[in-house]
Amino acid sequence: MLGNAATLISQSGIKAGQGSALCQFQAFLIQMFFLADALWNLSMAINVYLTLFKKYNAQQLKALEWRYHLMCYGAPLIIALAYCFVDTRNNGKIYGPAQLWCWVSSDWAFLRLVTFYLPAW
Repeated sequence: MLGNAATLISQSGIKAGQGSALCQFQAFLIQMFFLADALWNLSMAINVYLTLFKKYNAQQLKALEWRYHLMCYGAPLIIALAYCFVDTRNNGKIYGPAQLWCWVSSDWAFLRLVTFYLPAW
């Protein structure tokens, strides 16, 4: 839901400028919650696998929930927060214009691949 809210900001973040709070907030939300969505899909797939092939029952699956929360919200939070604080002379801030909205800027495109697209696949 928060990822969708970030996309509703649309190009307003870009128009506000790379260093603006709106652009940085939009980019943080997109990085955090789009990755979390993909990881929750992975968690559901793991549950299906464990149920069908390893014969886990409801109690055993329930015991895994804290791990799912840690994986699905913890890892994206660490990445998204770290990106807030990186600002180099050569590439500038990580969060910035990314065509349609603020996200990982074009100068840091390899990070999109490493911390979003590869884990999502």
